This record gives sequence, structure tokens and C-alpha cells, in this order.
Amino acid sequence: MNNKANLTLRTLARTIVASLTAFLLPCAPAQATPPATARVLAEGLIEPLDLTSAPGDPAHLFVLERAGRVRVIDLATGLILPTPYLDFTAKVCCADVDGGAQGIAFAPDYATTGLVYVVYTAKPDGASTIERYQVSATNPLRADPASAYPIFHYARPIFGHNGGWLAFHPLNGLLYLSSGDGGEAFNPDPTNAAQRIVDEKKGKLLRFDPAADDFPADPTQNYRIPPSNPFVGIIGDDEIFAYGLRNPWRCAFDKLNGDLYIADVGQDTWEEIDFEFGNSNGGRNYGWRCTEGTACTGLSGCVCNEAALTPPIFQYGHDLGCSITGGVVCRDSAIPAYVGRYFYGDFCSGRVWSIKVVGGIATDHREHTADWHASGAPDLSAIVCFGTDSSGAMYAVDHIAGRVFKVVPRCPSDFNNDAFVTGDDFDSYVSEFVFGNIASDFDEDGFVTGDDFDAYVQAFVDGC
Repeated sequence: MNNKANLTLRTLARTIVASLTAFLLPCAPAQATPPATARVLAEGLIEPLDLTSAPGDPAHLFVLERAGRVRVIDLATGLILPTPYLDFTAKVCCADVDGGAQGIAFAPDYATTGLVYVVYTAKPDGASTIERYQVSATNPLRADPASAYPIFHYARPIFGHNGGWLAFHPLNGLLYLSSGDGGEAFNPDPTNAAQRIVDEKKGKLLRFDPAADDFPADPTQNYRIPPSNPFVGIIGDDEIFAYGLRNPWRCAFDKLNGDLYIADVGQDTWEEIDFEFGNSNGGRNYGWRCTEGTACTGLSGCVCNEAALTPPIFQYGHDLGCSITGGVVCRDSAIPAYVGRYFYGDFCSGRVWSIKVVGGIATDHREHTADWHASGAPDLSAIVCFGTDSSGAMYAVDHIAGRVFKVVPRCPSDFNNDAFVTGDDFDSYVSEFVFGNIASDFDEDGFVTGDDFDAYVQAFVDGC
């Protein structure tokens, strides 16, 4: 804003303060300005399920749609590019039930190798399949469909929990896949898959090294078993990293230290968050199907709350939601109050919370739902995933509305909390100030005075 406009606003401030002194009243302290809010970045997606960024590309986001399309969002404009990065819809089975495409992960060295991985339920039988693609030699925003290369698959029922989170560990470079137990809402893990560790990949967290091949005679399985996997050399499938999971829907690595957060969707009562330290070699049993959270289900398969089971670090009941969506650990330096906190949401209620994990213990639980719902903007609901861009900024995806929301620092002069600073904010502040309302206590000292007006004017002039 130019100096002339600045002087005009300061003059206006002094005039209003002088004429309204009689109306300035003490009041209870105003609520502190929340550190961030959420605004719509892009919309027009069809059943988005996963969002990520590509190493070496700070200008775009990549969103996986359930039918088997990877869409590209221009971060500068919020526009969805008309041509998908990848379209493998012809291979995808069961996108109208529990199948479809579920996860996408760019190789850590994507900037040089151009390798990207997807997981989906494949035709004709719905087998869960990881496939690798190569970026086009002529277009960096297009993968080459002809470069498809199978990595891993396992049989699963067409109906039933599928999991489908796919990601590389930020420190050891290995590829992780979450798998659901194959059960349904009214048929909890009918084969006790989550507790069986021999010839059973469902209800697990699996770990691979896709850069090598331990199965040269099998053209459909092209990966190496990491020697440090917990069941190598003993009873249990070598690919298993952790088990006893129901439907792990979105896990996350802390990019700073590799700590792993597993959000496991509950059955009837409890939603849970499980945790592994970044240097863990796995082997933990998280207790489903004999436990849901820390509660005993009465179902067989293990002994509820025995010492061999690892309880969640956090759980919440169905009075707050009905289906947890795992999120991300914030490393966005633009929002210092969020850094190091793990954010997650609920698909049913649209609520958003965060926790701080210290020494493997969840602390300081907070809710951010109201902060993230910007005035005048569509509400964030049907939260299906969270993600980050190369700078660490956080995003949340609305599955039903097809929208991507960006979490942005809240500007103090954004008085109407719509994630933008405009003349409407100034008008709203003046209106509140004229009547000495608590909302205009800008310096939060418990009184509405001229100092508040001066401070707001300066913040408005400075912008964000």
C-alpha cells in the first residue's frame, strides 16, 4: 500500500478514536487469533483419494482420483491441468465398491529417475497391485503409460477394507503399503486376517525395496525383501512390517525423523492412532480384531490387552466422528505454532485435530475445525487425505466435493477469516470497533482503545 493511502488510514483512525472515546469499554480478553486457516486451492476433482508432491517439482501437486487418474494442480493458479499426469483407468477394478486406485508415491530420487508408484485394485479379480511408471521423456507433467512395470500384488476380496496408503520412508528409502483386513462394517475381519502372519497380507503394514528383485522367476513380483524386516528368517511373511490392523486409512512419516503415524479406522466405537519411531524395524501387533483401540471386542484371534499387543497412542470415540483419516506432521515454517504437530481428521464429521508426540506419548490434543473453516468459503468435509508440497505447506482433500484446501497462515488483519485481506476486513473491524465489541480488542489486553484501532490499521496496511 502506498504512503498516501497509509496516511489516509492513520488520519481516519485518529478521527474515529477521538469521536468514539465515550464508547470505549473494558471487556473480557478476545480470543487469540488462530495461527492458520484453510482456503480452497482447487476444485473440480472426481472422487480424489490421495495427494502428494513430486521431489524436484515445487510448482505442482498431484492428486489421485479413485477411477485411476492422477491429476496435476498448478500451485500458482490452483488450476487443474486438463491432461492427467497418468491415466490407468482401463486397469482398475471395483471403483464403485471398496476398490479403485488408492495411493501414489513418487520415488525419493524422482528428480533424476522419474519413477512413480501407484497402488490399485486390478482387473479382473480385484487383486491389490503396486505398479511403477516412468515420467515421459518429452513432458515432465506426464507419465509414460507404456512404462508400466509390476512390483507387487496380493489377492483380496472385491468387497472389504483395502487400506492403500503408499509411501517411501524419508530416511531408509524403503516403500511401505498399508492393507485392510478385507472385512466390512457388519462383518469384522471374518477370516481373522489381521492376526494371521503366514500367507496373509491383509490387515498389515508391508515393506519392500522396489529397487531390486528377489523373485526373478515371477514377472509379477519385482521387489526385494529388506533383510531387516521383522519376520525374515522366522515364521511369518517376510513382507510384513506390522500387523493387527483393521483398515489403516492414511499413514504418515514425519519427514524430519521418519516417525510413523498409522490412522486405523475403527469398527463400532473407537478410532485410533498407532505410532512407530523412525528407527523401528517393526514387528508390532496393534491388536485388531480382539481389540478396537484399547477396548475388548470379544472377537477371537488374540488375547485382548495382553503384553504382546501395542496399544494406540491416541483414540477417540464415535461421539466425535466415525472414520479417522490420517494426516501429516506439519513442517511448514510459515506456521511456527503448528510445526511438529500431527494433524488428522474424521471423514464423517469433518472435524480436524492435532497432537504433539513426545517420546512416543501423545500430548496437547487440540481441535482446529473452527479455525480451518474460513468465513464465506466452503466447509472442509468428507476429509479423505492430507498431504504436503515441497515447501511443507499442508493440504486437505474433500472426497465428495472434489476440493483441495490449502492450510495457510492466518493474517491478523484477515478480520472476517476468509483467508484473504480485503476492504471487507477493514469495514468489519470498524463496525466492531465503533460499538466497543470484544472482537475489536486487537492487542488482546481486555480493553477496546485507540491502540487497538492503530494496531489494526497498521496490520491492514502491512498486509500478509
